[in-house]
Amino acid sequence: MNKDTIAIDRFNARYDETYKAWLEHNIQDISFSVPNIYRSVEDKESKALIELREVRREAQEMHEEFLRKQEEDKYALESVTQELESLRSDLGDLNLWIGDKKNGMYLEDWEEKGCRSEGYLLMIQYRLQHLMAQNKRSRSEAGPSGAS
Repeated sequence: MNKDTIAIDRFNARYDETYKAWLEHNIQDISFSVPNIYRSVEDKESKALIELREVRREAQEMHEEFLRKQEEDKYALESVTQELESLRSDLGDLNLWIGDKKNGMYLEDWEEKGCRSEGYLLMIQYRLQHLMAQNKRSRSEAGPSGAS
């Protein structure tokens, strides 16, 4: 067998000098040594492209997560804003009711005012409990994402 021919035995291959020169020229600057283990050849451009794809995929996942959380926050903010407006309206109604009762008591004597004041306080307490229960029901109907 000639020294310029490739041997059939692949484990004992003899390559010609042009192949060796070509191989040295092509793997120049793309190989690095791993201490005491083996010598590895890698394509830096391919590795960079793979890393770029991974970074893009992670960035896309993070962006989608951000958009999802932004939508959840938007829904939660709308829910809280509606609840706050409802509370303001209910407290405004309660304030008007208290004002009406207070104006009605001006014409009564002290004994009558004392008897009625306890009843009015109980009615105010009941009205506040009713409003709080109503708000709690509306929050639970909005669902778990509306409460966060």
